[in-house]
Amino acid sequence: VRGESRPREAADPALGLRVRLPGHPDFASLIGDAIELHLFDGAYAGIVLQEDGSANVCLALRKARLAREGGPLDLLNALAERHPAFAERWRYAPDNPVIDTIGSVPYGWIADGTDPGLYRLGDQAAVIPSLAGEGMGIAIASGQSAAQAYLEGKGATDWQREFSRRAARPVTIAEAIWKAAETPALAKFGLSAAAMLPALATMAMRASRI
Repeated sequence: VRGESRPREAADPALGLRVRLPGHPDFASLIGDAIELHLFDGAYAGIVLQEDGSANVCLALRKARLAREGGPLDLLNALAERHPAFAERWRYAPDNPVIDTIGSVPYGWIADGTDPGLYRLGDQAAVIPSLAGEGMGIAIASGQSAAQAYLEGKGATDWQREFSRRAARPVTIAEAIWKAAETPALAKFGLSAAAMLPALATMAMRASRI
């Protein structure tokens, strides 16, 4: 995909951090089989247990939020100081954890065109906010759809336009949920509404599926 760039024009671009917490017996009661979502000002974290008992912590945040804290480890420690539920998990992190990072993620971008013969798939077709948990869904759906188009003799440019229309709704909805989730007042309202009417959360997630 070298040379097939995706525009990064956001004034405050999105970044990603990932930390693997070593396995601990307490994780079974703390996390269990849930996929946890922790919401912060200008960021959110997903936490899930892996098959080996370790916990995977993935954080999506704005560059400005990272800059305010000084660095990835400073940020994670600051979040633990301010958010008790996150602190319960983060206290099992090693003193100097390995932190994987990715910069300038173009959330919301969709390819509506391509070069002849080049089918852009997965994150090269559409970049859905990770909060939706649908990046793998887009990868599989685009791969299957492009393979079928190729077998039917449909050109890449026509297929790309069609897939961009298919991806528009879930990506747009996921983007709106993401922006609400990283805004404290909107996140609090959304969580309260979902607590009173759990079907709302289900509807929102289904609307962001491709």
